[in-house]
Amino acid sequence: MNKVKLDEITYPYVNIYVLDGQEENIGKNLQKVYLYIDQHTNMGSRFQYGNAYRAIRVKANSLIGRKDVRVSKREVSALVRCRSNIFCKKYIKIPYKMYFIFKAIFEIVDELKTQYPLPPEVKCFVGKIRRESFYEIQSELYRKWYRDHEDYLTRALYNEIFAGNSILSEKF
Repeated sequence: MNKVKLDEITYPYVNIYVLDGQEENIGKNLQKVYLYIDQHTNMGSRFQYGNAYRAIRVKANSLIGRKDVRVSKREVSALVRCRSNIFCKKYIKIPYKMYFIFKAIFEIVDELKTQYPLPPEVKCFVGKIRRESFYEIQSELYRKWYRDHEDYLTRALYNEIFAGNSILSEKF
């Protein structure tokens, strides 16, 4: 499904400013999934989410299948973080490689849930649309931002978020 041409990316993210108060809820549900992955994979990290970041990066890089294009730790963490600039304006970063990162997350969870039961805070999302559960605020911010910034790459990213056959349009 990935429509973004990885060779055309010059900056790995789309930066979008958030409204006051929205930054508190960004990535909360996805952090629960990261914590589940972190607890049940051992990639040698002692830091919180370190094992999850590493496992997701390894899986995403194998899904890309190219040696010249890699997923970074910052791209994986960008899905759950809100940043601020020097003027104290809050913004999110949506990585162009989002398709591969989310596909890796959900494949890892599918593998892990056969061995380890899902905790109640993650199990409550089973049967719900992934975008609504894990990326709702970011996708709505992107929809508003997209109206003024449409081009080939942003259109491809828009399709990866909102298309009916998107990885985020499936049920968890």
